[in-house]
Amino acid sequence: MEYAFVHNDTGYTPSGKMILASKRVPSHNAECEAKELAAIEAGSPVVVYPQHDKRPGDSVNMNPLAGAGVTLWTGVRVGTIVKVRTFRNPFGGTLTAYTWRDQYDKKWHGRGAGDGMALVSRRNA
Repeated sequence: MEYAFVHNDTGYTPSGKMILASKRVPSHNAECEAKELAAIEAGSPVVVYPQHDKRPGDSVNMNPLAGAGVTLWTGVRVGTIVKVRTFRNPFGGTLTAYTWRDQYDKKWHGRGAGDGMALVSRRNA
């Protein structure tokens, strides 16, 4: 199930597979959020997003540091980053590895396609 967004009074999902009436989008997104929170509680893999915290003296902080939050697509905070490591890939880009703790104090590991990108996370068994 994908989150939806509204454009010109019509609801769309990022894949374009589903078109919703705009009034149904909030309830649809609430269902998605509930399923993701249940997946975190169960330890199933999830897609989360590191927060971009602006700090004094930074123009833009594109590499979340330890202590920054981890959120769902809707912005619900589900954990805190405890470690970040960025690697160069052979094609000139980067891969960022994150370790974060959820609200149940369980440790998760995830990787994203660069600084601040969505990351797929798995809980340590």
